[in-house]
Amino acid sequence: MNTVLRTNLDPRKVSVIPNAVDTSMFKPAPKRISNNNTITIIVITRLVYRKGVTLLQELIPIICKKFSNIKFIIGGNGPLKTPLEQMREKNHLEDRVEMLGAVPPSKVRDVSKFYQICLKQQKVLIRGDIFLNCSLTEAFGISIIEAASCGLQIVSTDVGGVPEVLPPDMMSLAKPNVESLEKVLSNVITNFDFQLDRRQEFHERVSKMYNWKSVTKRTEKVYDKVMSTKPIGFVGAIRETFNIGLVYGPLCCLILAIMFIYHVILEFIVPRNEIDIAIDFPNDNE
Repeated sequence: MNTVLRTNLDPRKVSVIPNAVDTSMFKPAPKRISNNNTITIIVITRLVYRKGVTLLQELIPIICKKFSNIKFIIGGNGPLKTPLEQMREKNHLEDRVEMLGAVPPSKVRDVSKFYQICLKQQKVLIRGDIFLNCSLTEAFGISIIEAASCGLQIVSTDVGGVPEVLPPDMMSLAKPNVESLEKVLSNVITNFDFQLDRRQEFHERVSKMYNWKSVTKRTEKVYDKVMSTKPIGFVGAIRETFNIGLVYGPLCCLILAIMFIYHVILEFIVPRNEIDIAIDFPNDNE
């Protein structure tokens, strides 16, 4: 929906293919780790402005004052880590706000280390009850899916593609401001369901929605649809692209024209009839 609104496209021409998640790496704990009356809120993100850390900085003291049974666990590094630590010290919340830090992505050099980080994230997530995302902009939010796969209730800002990620019973949305986040988060805390059955149910639903097999099928359908669509030609493409917007449209038309010229040059260097055609293998599922 975000792409459709920004580019003024016909929604029928836009297909959404989500990221897949290895849900075997993100499972609920066999039993609830927190104390019976304590609700633990997990935040795992880069501690930068775009991720809404300034909102989080204001929100935490308000929620902790409002609810005595709340604990925050924050995982992540970034330039706004120090202000968070100062907020914690100023409000005397050292025993209620745990800051873990994070393994920098630059250290993920092979598959084994990637899985080690996934396991580390899972160990953090299964300690929680609610996952909080305060992002100001977000395309998809893979961490939201990972948290839901671990059985956490999601509270997130209503930005970018986030509203399309999970159904309303799994995720509550707030506007990207402190007042709205406080209201929505407070409502989730007040009505929080402590049943473990719900956590396993969340995991099973995420496993069905975001597994690699499902995403692959959706990708195949999009490619099949594109291949069966009659080409509109260069002039038609320019006409449709120009209508995107007064500024963005002409710019995209220029890029399209350059790509067209580049394609003509490539066609001259290596003619189409000299390129091997890929074999259309039968689908085993058919």
